[in-house]
Amino acid sequence: MRKVGVILISFISLLLTGINHSFAQNKVVPGPEWNFVLGDWIGDGTGVPGEAKGWFTFNKDLDGNILIRKNHNVIPANNGKPAAIHDDLLVVYLDNAGALTKAIYFDNENHVINYAVAYNQADKSLTFTSEAQKNMPRFRLTYKATETNGLNIDFEFAPPNQPEAFSKYISGKAHRKTSSEKFF
Repeated sequence: MRKVGVILISFISLLLTGINHSFAQNKVVPGPEWNFVLGDWIGDGTGVPGEAKGWFTFNKDLDGNILIRKNHNVIPANNGKPAAIHDDLLVVYLDNAGALTKAIYFDNENHVINYAVAYNQADKSLTFTSEAQKNMPRFRLTYKATETNGLNIDFEFAPPNQPEAFSKYISGKAHRKTSSEKFF
C-alpha cells in the first residue's frame, strides 16, 4: 500500500511539473509592438462629462504576465455640476488560450467592465471592447499612437440592445510625462 502511495505522489508531482512547464512554454507577454502604451502619461480630454485633465501609467507587472493601467482624472466644476475625481484600474491578462486578449476594469464609481483586447498593427492601436450583454451598454476604449510619440484616446459606448451603435463619449490626447513634469 505504501508503494502505491509513493507512485501516486510521484505521478501527481510529474503531472504538476508538466502543467507548469506547459504554462511556461505558452507564456505570451506583450512584445515590442505594445511598447507604445507603456510608461507614464499626462493628458487632457473633452466629452459628455466636460473638459478634464489627468494622468495614467501603463506598466508590465508579475514578470511581464500582465499589464496594469492606473488612471486619474480631474473634472472641473461646470454647468452647475461639482468638480469630480475619477480613478480607475485596468488589468490586461492572458486568457486561457495563452494570448494577451482580456482585461478587467474597476473604478471609484463601482463600475466593473470585462474587455476583449485587440492590437491593430496597421494603425498602431490597442482597442478594448466590452462584451455585449442584453439590456446593458457596451464600451470601447482605443489608444492610438501618434506620429509625435503621443496617444489619441477615444472612449465610446453603445446603448443597451444596440451593441454596435458606438458613439464617442470622451476623446483625449496624451503625451509621455517628462522628468520635469509632476502628476497632479
